[in-house]
Amino acid sequence: MRIGFMIGLSILAMGIGNVTLAGPEKRFDPGTETCREFTFEAMMDGYKSFRTVCKNCHNREGDGGFIYTESKNPVAWNRVFFEKYPTCATDGSWESLSNEDKLKLNDYLFRNAANNYDPNDATCG
Repeated sequence: MRIGFMIGLSILAMGIGNVTLAGPEKRFDPGTETCREFTFEAMMDGYKSFRTVCKNCHNREGDGGFIYTESKNPVAWNRVFFEKYPTCATDGSWESLSNEDKLKLNDYLFRNAANNYDPNDATCG
């Protein structure tokens, strides 16, 4: 009985060590026509930009309409940054972000978007 418990515990420990998050690990960026890998640092930078820049207007009381990461699917978030069609992209609201900050913000939104576990989304192979 004790040996069976120890074997089960060992198998569980090996399984936990190999746990990874589901979802894409990189994305194709149509703006730069490159594959961008998701790193922890880039995701944190994107999160900070989302909280400080986007959420200033895009909150329940703001003028920009409430958004959250799951407001769009990954392909739609790519389109927002590639086509720059939202008002905030054209009215100067994004001026405080460098090009690299915009890429990290897009990475963050892409990675945390609705349906981001769909294998048919525009991720790199």
